[in-house]
Amino acid sequence: MLKKFFLVCVGIIAALAVAEILMWIVFFSISYLEQYFNRRQLIKYSEQNVVLCIGESTTAKQYPIQLRRILNKKHKNGFAIIDCGIPGTFLSAISDTVDKDIKLYKPDIAICMMGINDTNNITDDGSFYIENIGNNVKIYKLYKWLSKNYKINLRDRQFSDNRAIRKYIEINPMVGYAVKLFYKGERDRAKQIFQTILKEDHNNEVAYYYLVLNAFFDDRKKGVEMSKKAIERNFMFRRVDYYTWIIEYYYDTDKNISKYYAETASGDKKLVAGPDFYVLVKNIIGSSKRKGIIDKIAKNYSKDVLYGMIALEEMKRKNYKEADKYFEAAKNIRLKYQDEEYNGKYRSIIKKLIDNNIKVICMQYPVRSIEPLKNILKNEKYYDRLIFVNNEDNFKNMLKMKKYNNIFQDQFAGDFGHCTDFGNMIIAENIVDVLEKIVKDSKGI
Repeated sequence: MLKKFFLVCVGIIAALAVAEILMWIVFFSISYLEQYFNRRQLIKYSEQNVVLCIGESTTAKQYPIQLRRILNKKHKNGFAIIDCGIPGTFLSAISDTVDKDIKLYKPDIAICMMGINDTNNITDDGSFYIENIGNNVKIYKLYKWLSKNYKINLRDRQFSDNRAIRKYIEINPMVGYAVKLFYKGERDRAKQIFQTILKEDHNNEVAYYYLVLNAFFDDRKKGVEMSKKAIERNFMFRRVDYYTWIIEYYYDTDKNISKYYAETASGDKKLVAGPDFYVLVKNIIGSSKRKGIIDKIAKNYSKDVLYGMIALEEMKRKNYKEADKYFEAAKNIRLKYQDEEYNGKYRSIIKKLIDNNIKVICMQYPVRSIEPLKNILKNEKYYDRLIFVNNEDNFKNMLKMKKYNNIFQDQFAGDFGHCTDFGNMIIAENIVDVLEKIVKDSKGI
């Protein structure tokens, strides 16, 4: 028996090792093929202009494909379009890779449509890319992706509200220790500590919150009942989560109760909610009361993303004046509330390109105003050398003529999403004239 057990263990380890090796081979093969394809674009014609397309998943295998087709048709071998989009990436990662891309491809022009994952605090847009498994242990990364929808997505909650937790840690350091244990998977030990904390301090909201989270793993109904008590006791820490769990639970079992709690949330002056909660309730509450909760969430949360979502809803109803009001509100928030850490990262990438004598195009995402983007760079010495491309009016006009799903595949960013082929064609067509003008002004086509 011992020998058989040993052989089974060896077999499992061997199988995992083979799987890991195969995944590394796949990862490097894809990376090599991407680089090889980009290098193939660099046909050494004197008139060729090398264009880097820098960004995230809204760039990778998106508008550069259509841009390449249009330019190859109009100017055969006149442009090499290099797709440097990296799905799921952030500005810090782009900054780390841009030097290598500059050295490898020696671009004349760079198109930058980047930063959405930083500004929207996005952790997962629901898409799977093999590139995202390209770090550390591949099997583990695959497991994490496969299990991302398990009951409650703890990854999205882990230490995302450190300021709120900090005041409880100052009162009782064991709170922080128990939270760490919880996310390390030692839930039983964490549960015991949280229960001890609550015996001494009945109003410790963090301890109670994590006990509710723990309950959801074993008994969803118990977690819902505990959530109700948290609302009754006026607990503020992650209050919106309690409403969310209750609404989701009863949506499957009793839609009347689900609707009741959605409507209750609309009158809860202590609620601070965001886009996810809006998505949850928008199809539960009737149109007459839905607007009330939308306005309340937007006012409390002060999130531009939510205003953008509301604007899209109004566009779908053909209430264009109302939509413009919310689009304007979103723009004003972006202008007023500047994230200097984000702005600094954005500027550093642009400066690296400028310092290498590359013509830089700063392109805004679909639907969004160009003004906040200009505002980030307006005080830089190189500002006059930048070219800004707006994708606001062209997409808004198209949304008046086409359904949202004809233009976007999803709505991961709130007011826009990953484009369909048609949507990417809108971006590509918008930038062709800009590229042609840059080349004409510099050396002619």
